[in-house]
Amino acid sequence: MAPKKGKKGKKKAKKDEGELTIEDKYKKAVSRIESLERALMTKSEDTNRAFQAQRALQVQLQHFRDETDRAKAQSHDIRIEMTRQAKMNQETLFKRIHAAEERSGILKEEMAEMKMKYEEEIATLSDVIKQKDSEIQDLQRRIEDLAAEFGDMLHETLISIDEKIQTTAEELEPMKRK
Repeated sequence: MAPKKGKKGKKKAKKDEGELTIEDKYKKAVSRIESLERALMTKSEDTNRAFQAQRALQVQLQHFRDETDRAKAQSHDIRIEMTRQAKMNQETLFKRIHAAEERSGILKEEMAEMKMKYEEEIATLSDVIKQKDSEIQDLQRRIEDLAAEFGDMLHETLISIDEKIQTTAEELEPMKRK
């Protein structure tokens, strides 16, 4: 049973030790207050640093928002300008295409007219050539007829000259004999 007594004795010793004097309690309270003040100051400094970091982050966030807004506005302006330029280019191209189509139509009409004139001229020239060929054939026949006629005339003339020569020779022959 002795061990039981030992336990009771320890409790009393703790109680004796746990009893503090007012001065000890005061020192302990002051120490605790100072500790709490230091902790409060540390927390206050941490809070101040957190507020400063928060303000810096808010400033940075506002700066990023401003940059984003500027970039969006610039992007919007660029898109508007590019759209305007694309529309201008499109209008210019439509005008050029329309002008080219009109020019193509005019050239096609001119080409059709020229083709018709060419075909008419070919037909006219073909008729002229046929007419000239016919005239040439007529002239060749006429030349042949004239040549034949001239040949006949020449033959008759030669015959007539020959007859006259013979007649003259016959008339002169008696004279030569004399």
